[in-house]
Amino acid sequence: MRKNTTVKRTLALTMAVLMGASLAGCGSKSEGASSKVKEDGTIDTSSHEVINMLVLGNKPSNGRCEEMLKELNKVLTDKVNAELELTYVEWADWQTQYNTQLLSGDASLDIITTATDWLYGWENAQKGAFLPLTDDMLKTYAPKTYEQVEADGDWDICKLDGEIMFIPEDNYTQYTNHGMMYRGD
Repeated sequence: MRKNTTVKRTLALTMAVLMGASLAGCGSKSEGASSKVKEDGTIDTSSHEVINMLVLGNKPSNGRCEEMLKELNKVLTDKVNAELELTYVEWADWQTQYNTQLLSGDASLDIITTATDWLYGWENAQKGAFLPLTDDMLKTYAPKTYEQVEADGDWDICKLDGEIMFIPEDNYTQYTNHGMMYRGD
């Protein structure tokens, strides 16, 4: 039972990272979404990317997270020619450090864990901490999610000044609880 749960969690994280890796390719390290899409419409994964994700919590000290990342990065390298790296905001002063990281302009961060309630996603979006998500970007890198949110009519609740800032938290197929955000600089 425990092994099955670990496999499910690893698969869920893999799917989230796959989407995030695709979206991260559109941030500061590239020239935009169009530069990551080939003429035939497929996503260009010819360049190896290291995706840095900001997460909340103390870095695990038992070595299991590193082992999981090692295995996950094998899959990510094989599937999308990318690997995941984690940057931790520790619980001791999480709120101050989290907001400082978001507004620092740290170009090394590609994906940021956020929420619109206790992590003040809307307030940070108003301060320019996140890059808006375009319809084309979402259609290319998260087509199933885009279609489902569109069918449910929920994109309007995710917009700030007419631009999509978040993926709604619900049963959408290509991300995990609280969605994915990434730096806009």
